[in-house]
Amino acid sequence: MLPHGANAIQSLQRLQFNWQFSVPKDESDPMPVLRSTFAYLWASPNTLLGLLLGGVSMLFGTRIQFVEGVIEFHGGPITWILARMPIDGGAMAMTIGHVVWGRTPAALEITRVHERVHVRQYVTWGPLFLPAYAIASLAAWWRGESAYRGNCFEREAYDVSG
Repeated sequence: MLPHGANAIQSLQRLQFNWQFSVPKDESDPMPVLRSTFAYLWASPNTLLGLLLGGVSMLFGTRIQFVEGVIEFHGGPITWILARMPIDGGAMAMTIGHVVWGRTPAALEITRVHERVHVRQYVTWGPLFLPAYAIASLAAWWRGESAYRGNCFEREAYDVSG
């Protein structure tokens, strides 16, 4: 049952804003702004999916924060979804474009470096990332490895994050 009235308003009032911007050193050079804009647009189909599901979950208690140009959702149904991901113990966090879902604020903090690697992968692959990730998981499974830990995208994220 969807909350309505005061409950929905309270959900929206719990928003946490921690938006951090980086300003190009040479403000007359438009290239950093153009590259950043293109990166967001290229990853936007995936980001919209993460925003849609995260936004709906806010009606049921999920919280939102903005960190380093990435939208982070935590708690509520997001916690339930991540706990049931098909890896041992579920997932602490998951990236969808420029959106990261985490079980808790602490989980987002712990996994931030790892998940930012995935954000960069979405910027590189754009709308092709989700099919590429699925193919990489299938290839890992075919080689007899874990579909998760053997996935080349996850390997890169673990290599960077330790």
